[in-house]
Amino acid sequence: MELLYSSGIRVGELINLKIGDVDFISGTVIVRGKGNRERSVPTTERSLKFLEQYITVFPGQPDEKHPLFFNPKNHKGLTRQGITYIINKYVRKACIAVRVTPHTFRHSFATHLLNAGCDLRAVQEMLGHRSLATTQVYTHVSMAKLKDVYNRSHPHA
Repeated sequence: MELLYSSGIRVGELINLKIGDVDFISGTVIVRGKGNRERSVPTTERSLKFLEQYITVFPGQPDEKHPLFFNPKNHKGLTRQGITYIINKYVRKACIAVRVTPHTFRHSFATHLLNAGCDLRAVQEMLGHRSLATTQVYTHVSMAKLKDVYNRSHPHA
């Protein structure tokens, strides 16, 4: 969940990650997005620390092409359903009343960056969108914040 939120990657990109896709030195993850396009996405120190701890408890010695997230029973990569199941488990455990999906993390990632003033073009690049119009979907929440700032700041508002 930390990686989904800190990088904004799609659940399909998450389940296709291999151990070798995590670059602990540069603080990035190499993902293969829609259309099999590859991009390097930054992630947080916190996310990297969690990944480092997670990798150290792997059974055996998996190579860099081994799925990063896998079912420990059969060593096959997790599926979308598996990721959704895990998220739902922790949402219930935390008594969160709203619906949370893997895409919720991506949406929150984009919205929080835009609300903090991140350039729309930079968010587009991180999300792997071909079109800026696709990224603009996330600006609706940011518009509410802009309107709030406008109303508090403009002398005629």
